[in-house]
Formats: sequence, structure tokens, C-alpha cells
Amino acid sequence: MILNKGISPQFLKINYMRTDTFEKQQKIITEFCHSDKSNSFKLIYIFGNVSTGKTSILNTIQTELLNNDSSCKIKHATADNITVHFLREFKNGTVNKFLEYYLLYDFILIDEYEFLDRRPKTNELFYYLINRVIAHNKRVLITSANPDGLPKSLRKLSCKMAIMDMDKNKIQRRGIRKNKE
Repeated sequence: MILNKGISPQFLKINYMRTDTFEKQQKIITEFCHSDKSNSFKLIYIFGNVSTGKTSILNTIQTELLNNDSSCKIKHATADNITVHFLREFKNGTVNKFLEYYLLYDFILIDEYEFLDRRPKTNELFYYLINRVIAHNKRVLITSANPDGLPKSLRKLSCKMAIMDMDKNKIQRRGIRKNKE
């Protein structure tokens, strides 16, 4: 198990208030955590205002993953931490090292993605990183306090994904886009 240090033990057991979408959330989380990699959700994007439970869901998923398989490799970081990591590798001329680093993990959990919305070039980098990680059959969960939903850069991804709107208690599922011939 590879895990960032500093994750609070208080998140190991989360009790949710039952909402209309609780059962759907639970089903998506279960599929994300337990299903065969080939047919499960590759991306879960959770967005909503501050204090709507996004980070709690992220931490619950992390706990579920570890309970399911203690050997799985999880990277839990903020979007800002990943940006700082990229800039360091870019400055050192080792961008490939940055990209290869994230392929070491089975699951990448990214919190606070909203800070990238003001950085279009960094947002495109994240699209490339996430697309590459998903292409290697890894899974990604992203939280964001941006109320506008899925960023334009991530709309281009061709994978099975779930988009959870915590403000409106809505869940949207997207499948793989088929190429038109």
C-alpha cells in the first residue's frame, strides 16, 4: 500500500445522511472500488459548494479501497500539490518522470481541482495526465468546488465516468464515446 501521510484517521468511518441519491452514490462507489478494472468507472468527478461532502466521499472511497485490497496503490493529493510536482519536474527537464510517477498507482484521488480552472495550460496538463492514467487502466477520482460541473478539458475524455453534483443531488453517468465512421 502506498499512501500519502497526513490523512486524518477521523475519515476512516464516515456515516452519511441518507439522501435521494445516496443509493446511487453507494452503487457507483462500490463499482469504482470493487469491479473488474475493464468495465468499471474510470473517473468519478464530484463537484459542489464547500461543505457538501466531496472530500468525505473521497476519503470514504480511499478507506473502501484499502479495506478491499490493502496492497492497492493510492495517490491522494490536491490539484495544487500535483501542479507543484509538475513544475518542479518541468524545471528539471524531467516531465516524463512526472508522468511515469502517476502510473505507479492504481487509484489517483485528486482533491480541490477547482484551483486549476484559472490555469488553462495546467488544466490541459491534467487532461493529458488523466487520459494517460486511464489509458493504463487506472482509476481517477476528482473533487471540485467549482459549481459549473465537469471542466471542458475533461469532457474530451473517452471513458466510463460518473459526475456527481452535490448541490443538486444529481448523478450523471457517461459511457465511452464511439468514433463515428
